[in-house]
Amino acid sequence: PKGADTPPKEATKSVEEVLEAVDVPLVIGGSGNPDKDPAVLEAAAEAAEGERCLLASATLDLDWERIADAAMEYNHNVLAWTTIDINLQKELDRKLMNYGVDRDRIVMDPTTAALGYGIEYSYSIMQRIRMAGLEGDEELDFPISNGVTNAWGAREAWMGSEVPKEKYGEDWGPREFRGPLWEVFVGLSMMLSGSDLLMGLNPRAIKVCNKMVNRLSREVEGLSNFQDWVTAY
Repeated sequence: PKGADTPPKEATKSVEEVLEAVDVPLVIGGSGNPDKDPAVLEAAAEAAEGERCLLASATLDLDWERIADAAMEYNHNVLAWTTIDINLQKELDRKLMNYGVDRDRIVMDPTTAALGYGIEYSYSIMQRIRMAGLEGDEELDFPISNGVTNAWGAREAWMGSEVPKEKYGEDWGPREFRGPLWEVFVGLSMMLSGSDLLMGLNPRAIKVCNKMVNRLSREVEGLSNFQDWVTAY
């Protein structure tokens, strides 16, 4: 709404184009505006009927019932997003289930903080949610998604030549490596705290995170350390 304010029907053209171009599951996200997102996600859900996309997101501060209705009517899944609060996550998950959303259509997003900007708190909440689910809490026993793209909110990730050396006292190094590494370390932290799905942005960072997943699951041999992964990609 603060930009081109594209009408929902117009916005769905992007969804249709991507569906035609690829054969993988999609996550369909809105702008983050609580007034417009329900309309956008409803239109997108209709355009992608039967594709079982993940609609992002249902939150407590917007009309989450409309997101749930669209998911159930057009055969999609729901991303339940909350703000780093285990009780809010339980509340939203409970509301979605009581509303009629099947358990296998719910994915949680407890919010991912950036490295250096509260990631340890995000990690702690994630860990508590995962452990509660494993111990039988049916309101938290769902897959977890993390927007590791939030790493780019850290100035250490995106600042380039404008880094004031007189203030920070050192050269931070080239952004084209520093930024992706910031995303990689956020992704690794979320993996270790129990995440099932990482939403990435930088292609290089995504490749390194994929290699980490394969290495941790012992599916790939031959790269013995993190420096090898970075060099290879």
